[in-house]
Amino acid sequence: MGCATVAVWGARGLALLGGLLVIGALAWSRRRGSGGRALAAALLLVLAHPGIWMAPGALDCGAGLVKAAGAFTALIGVVAAWTALRPVPED
Repeated sequence: MGCATVAVWGARGLALLGGLLVIGALAWSRRRGSGGRALAAALLLVLAHPGIWMAPGALDCGAGLVKAAGAFTALIGVVAAWTALRPVPED
């Protein structure tokens, strides 16, 4: 197993973590009674995650892929946390 294979599996694992963050935030916001419409942005980020569609670079052995996947996962976490923790609107 080469280093590029390890990078791909790591990036796909980060994409899975991003998807789990979105699912958790959706469940949390539903439990609190707030709408989950803002999670559409996080779902789009999961679909655009480099761990799903990007191939490792030939020269860097997948280091760029892992960095991009980590950045996307952090961004997904921020959007999911903001959605789950924002104040519930008063009716």
